[in-house]
Amino acid sequence: MERTGRAVWIGSLHDGYGLVSTASGALTDLRHSFTSRFGLPSPSTEGGPYTSPDELVAAGIAACYTMAAAVVLRRRGASGSARLYGAASVQLARETERVTGVNLRLWAEVPGYTSADVDQLAHEALGACIVGQMLGVPIRVEVMGDPEVVR
Repeated sequence: MERTGRAVWIGSLHDGYGLVSTASGALTDLRHSFTSRFGLPSPSTEGGPYTSPDELVAAGIAACYTMAAAVVLRRRGASGSARLYGAASVQLARETERVTGVNLRLWAEVPGYTSADVDQLAHEALGACIVGQMLGVPIRVEVMGDPEVVR
């Protein structure tokens, strides 16, 4: 199986911007820029909001992680009525321009599961999240409280 993305960069590093798309069409010409990557004021908001490659990686990890938790639940025979909410943040070292770690948070509604069960699920799912594993950096998992706060 292969997944494909493509990108183009227009202009200089500091004043230009990029467009990123996926072969599936789920993302089409999503804008990103140097300023959005490093949390600086954008020189222009023309064309809508800007993202960054790192934000896209964080979203990919969150998506993979919640799916991995669903895989773990299926293996355990849990019902299909679970709701899993994930959030990921990617830490960057500006001086080295490297990813130094990932923080994952999981909110879970699983019928019949105690908080200890959810904690075990959270850590077991980490081993099944291949997108997070690709980074080769430490990943910290935190189980959150009431999932109502993320809706």
